[in-house]
Amino acid sequence: MIQACREYYDGNTNEMKFIDDFEKNYRSEDAIVWYLKRSFVYKLITKALRTRDMDLLCMFRFFIDDLTENFRHEHEKLLSSKEKMLNAYRKVKLSKEEFDELKENQAKVIFTNGYFSTSMSKEFALNFALRTTKNNDDVSVLFHIQCNIEQIHENVLFASVNQLSGQQDHLVVLFDSNACFQIESIEKHAALYIIKMNLSTQGQQITKNFIELILNETEEMSISIILGRLFYDLYEYDKSQKYFQRLLNDSNDEDRAGIEFSIGKIHHMKDEWDQAREYYDRTYEHMIKTKPARMKGAAQVLQNIGSLLVRQTKYDEALNCNLRALTIRQILHPAGDVDTATSLRKMGDILVKQLKYTEAMDYYQQALKMIEKFNSAGHVDIAVILNQISQLLLQQKKSDEATDYCQRALKIRGKLYPSDHPNMAISLINIRMILECQRKYDEAMGYYQQALKIIEKFYPSGHTDTVLTLNRIGYTFSQQKKYDEAMDYYQRALEIRQKLYPDGHADIASILHSMGIVSKKQSKYGEAMGYFQRALKMIETLYPTGHDLTATSLQNMGAAKFDQAEFGLSLYYYEQSLKVRQNLNPSGHVDMSAILYMIGCCHEKQKNPKKALQFHQQALDIYEKSLPNDDGLRQKIVNSIHRLSIVK
Repeated sequence: MIQACREYYDGNTNEMKFIDDFEKNYRSEDAIVWYLKRSFVYKLITKALRTRDMDLLCMFRFFIDDLTENFRHEHEKLLSSKEKMLNAYRKVKLSKEEFDELKENQAKVIFTNGYFSTSMSKEFALNFALRTTKNNDDVSVLFHIQCNIEQIHENVLFASVNQLSGQQDHLVVLFDSNACFQIESIEKHAALYIIKMNLSTQGQQITKNFIELILNETEEMSISIILGRLFYDLYEYDKSQKYFQRLLNDSNDEDRAGIEFSIGKIHHMKDEWDQAREYYDRTYEHMIKTKPARMKGAAQVLQNIGSLLVRQTKYDEALNCNLRALTIRQILHPAGDVDTATSLRKMGDILVKQLKYTEAMDYYQQALKMIEKFNSAGHVDIAVILNQISQLLLQQKKSDEATDYCQRALKIRGKLYPSDHPNMAISLINIRMILECQRKYDEAMGYYQQALKIIEKFYPSGHTDTVLTLNRIGYTFSQQKKYDEAMDYYQRALEIRQKLYPDGHADIASILHSMGIVSKKQSKYGEAMGYFQRALKMIETLYPTGHDLTATSLQNMGAAKFDQAEFGLSLYYYEQSLKVRQNLNPSGHVDMSAILYMIGCCHEKQKNPKKALQFHQQALDIYEKSLPNDDGLRQKIVNSIHRLSIVK
């Protein structure tokens, strides 16, 4: 760290003196003192937090650990004092755009992206705030922060550090980097705006959830792991992977299981399934062999393996892994806990994939009841389950009930997040899905555009959520038969995905597949086959043992050839699709029913009614087993069987 700082500040005599002093005299208990000096330590940590520089954070992780411990110590001293209420002030100059954004988020929670220093002297802060600036558009703002010490207690770290700061003209209060504030009011006083804020425990719950998630997965409060996971959760997978790989190579007393688990998660999200499974298996082995066994962590690994198997459409294996995780958690916590509720929800998710809606709903309701027992009514996990129930009801064509659950989820997220936060976009997208099923496409499009605006503002350079929203807008235009508009949005989604994953990705293949479907609807069969073939080639390269999209691409290639009356080629593609489906789902799946039905149609077109009848009957058997109460494709199959039976 010292050598890197010297290289960074080479030629800066003043900073080099600080670096020499730091090397000779630094002690762990002096971390706050060094941070308040506004020297190289302050500058580089602030830069790292604001620019999300993984290398800098890694380099300073031991200092950040010391700083956190110093904070905790000073915070405990404040709690033990007789103070009940603390008022702090922060003077800033904001651009008009920044100020307008704060006004839009009045009564919402805002977050800092670094350590936040304030003064207990209102006069000192006012003098600074009223100074003129070169930019006449800047807005002078005084933040008035009220801290109810008894109410906040240990939920948020803040400390009076005047004795450490060396400031004689005013008292300094420093807030930790995860502090959250709720805007209470914005009032204008002459040339100054005073923004009153409360130190928020509600917003802190979001940060607490992030920390709890890491603890649940690793059973380790290592600041090193938390820093790496921060970048993982910001979707910066390559940076996070590089960071954890360095930790793994340099680890002495670090939690190897926690590091390997984190690397596995990164491979998981990059759809590098074999590598992810390898790291998950190694993590599970470490946790089981540790004395005593780390069963809580082992359950989390099993849950992640289950999620990995779902991505591979291996639903039976996934269900088994999640059942093992659920069993462990029920043994550890017979009365239930948040993790057990998550396992119940995951079981429901898999059963939905298997179209076992009644069983899935039972697990969801159990999860909802348990999570409401252990969390407040405004917890984000409740919103997640409510959204899942909403989507399940939607698949059962119960749109009114689905809307009710979706609105409840939106209400919870609205209390937790600013109106322009990406998590708000999730509920907006779920509402539009309900409207789509009700064929209210114009209303759905309004929600989509609102969600897209939020996401693009938060992730201006492109993001997974941006791609998801662009895809959904493309789909909605396709349903409205506005094919040119649909292709425009799919093309935008494709460009972002290709930028994020230049070497190929399942999502790129999925977009190509969607573009093929739109071309097919326009009777542009040559273009459609081109898109399907590109998607198929990519997915077969990425997943040579088979993938859901492999079967779907072959199925749609068969459909395109059927529309062109090329029944021999159509039959070939459908048969290839069936082989992939049978390999992925040996016990049968409703998607096989559609393929078997079309194979039967190809045989009928080729004047082979006996074979056609045979495949239609197989299709009906699978369909009735999977969706006994659905009358869509089932009625077509029944009609075909009846017609062919008469011919026979």
